[in-house]
Amino acid sequence: MSRLSVLFTCLLLPFMAAQGQTASPSVTPTETSSPTATPWGGCVNPNVEDSDGDVKVTIGKPTYVCLNIANTSDWTSGVSYQRVSLSPKADQYSRLRVPGFYADAVGTLFNGGDIFVGAASSTSLSFLRNFYNKTTQKVYPFLTAIIDVRDGIINGITWDDACVFCGPNECEEITYNYNGISQTTESSGQPSSGCFATAEQCNDLLGQNGTSTCDLTLYVVWTGTDAKRRAFQSSASRFSAFPPQEIQNRIKSLIPQRNGRRGMEMEVTDL
Repeated sequence: MSRLSVLFTCLLLPFMAAQGQTASPSVTPTETSSPTATPWGGCVNPNVEDSDGDVKVTIGKPTYVCLNIANTSDWTSGVSYQRVSLSPKADQYSRLRVPGFYADAVGTLFNGGDIFVGAASSTSLSFLRNFYNKTTQKVYPFLTAIIDVRDGIINGITWDDACVFCGPNECEEITYNYNGISQTTESSGQPSSGCFATAEQCNDLLGQNGTSTCDLTLYVVWTGTDAKRRAFQSSASRFSAFPPQEIQNRIKSLIPQRNGRRGMEMEVTDL
């Protein structure tokens, strides 16, 4: 059994064939389309009775964010699909980390094949990002989702610039729509590239407990206004808002690392 299969607070949902016909995100990122073949419940709290995608986001109140993990960028023919969920307080700069994910990604997860990830909240979806490319043996571990909210209603999710961690020679296009078509900044209306680490580099960074700095990690920030029309502040803490010399220090100190048991970790910080 892979380590990912025993995440202690994850919601793991197999992708059903009925959901296979998935609409691609709109070119306008704040109007990202949801799957259309069957009614889609979105990324909502399953423990809340009658929860739906219309629950308004309020600063300081719990909200729901999901990370969808699949073996392909083309969802039209069905995918092997898993979902990891977290419930941070809105506007707290949050981090979801899955220790041991890299070791599983190049081993047993999806038979060691390609891995693509996408963020979701309420009924909004991000574009997909390539996390692991089996052919090139590259990992793209830097993920920051920016959730766009207007008066408490989530309108879209964009990816932050993931090329701020490296030079231009280590940055590649990694963004796709749900039809498997590669996106550029022009076609997606948002940053579309990301820095990579080679599998060899990630293997060298593996800790004694199987964790690695190449493990799947999602940072989450909000922008816009909440249900009370107050402006969100956390988007100012996204990595691309700081000069390169400060980024590594922020990774190490802004949201401290934890040496925890294998499974999902959620960490937040007050601004």
